[in-house]
Amino acid sequence: LENKKCGWSAPASAFSCIEKVECFPFCIDGNECGDDGCGGVCGICPPGWPCNVGTCVPTPGGACGYYNVVGKCEDDVLWVCEGGTLLRTDCTLAGKVCGFNPTVATNQCMDN
Repeated sequence: LENKKCGWSAPASAFSCIEKVECFPFCIDGNECGDDGCGGVCGICPPGWPCNVGTCVPTPGGACGYYNVVGKCEDDVLWVCEGGTLLRTDCTLAGKVCGFNPTVATNQCMDN
């Protein structure tokens, strides 16, 4: 049955062979997670990270995702992976800035 698929037929009020409708997934717009609009998903976020409008949101206490032990500064917030868990530190709360320390080859909260 070419161009047909199994699906719900409202007129018949039952499952039957219905016309396939071409679908173009939303993922091509850069969505990394969530519904693709065609019955599938664009991707799955690391454990503990919610998907917000197609973007995986890093969450302290969740999996590390793309962060590692070197850490990453986003403005003056330090994101670092320790023991498989993502940690977030706002350096400004301690009057510091986030930056790379070449002595230990990691990003850290450092004196300004």
